Amino acid sequence: MAKLDGPIDPVDFPQLISLLVSDPAPRGAHILPDSFAWSSGGFIHGGVAGVRTNARMYPSVSRYLTKLVHAVLPEFRFSTVTLFRDLMTPVHIDARNEQGSLNAIIAVSTFSGGGLWVAESSGPDVREVNGRPMAG
Repeated sequence: MAKLDGPIDPVDFPQLISLLVSDPAPRGAHILPDSFAWSSGGFIHGGVAGVRTNARMYPSVSRYLTKLVHAVLPEFRFSTVTLFRDLMTPVHIDARNEQGSLNAIIAVSTFSGGGLWVAESSGPDVREVNGRPMAG
């Protein structure tokens, strides 16, 4: 595996994920045999802000993932990085994000048979989110 302080290489991600312990799956997630979720950075839960355990336990991995985001989206401001694999979660809204902030998604592998739905006012697909129709 490449050193975590070396260049970003998507080939390294399957091995990196194999070395990490998955976080508990998000509420309501449909868990598959190979499901994986891992987050590092900040959080706000119930009005309490803090630093995720993985940021303290795995600072090199956190820096590596932060470097990936900066390489792909140099001006993007963020507080958390998350890796997902084979995880289906219900539609949700990141209600505690800073007003006007955005989320970003970066594919670190090729995949098929899955998908991602993101709200977008001009989107062609309508889903129900918190009891309201929302385009995406």
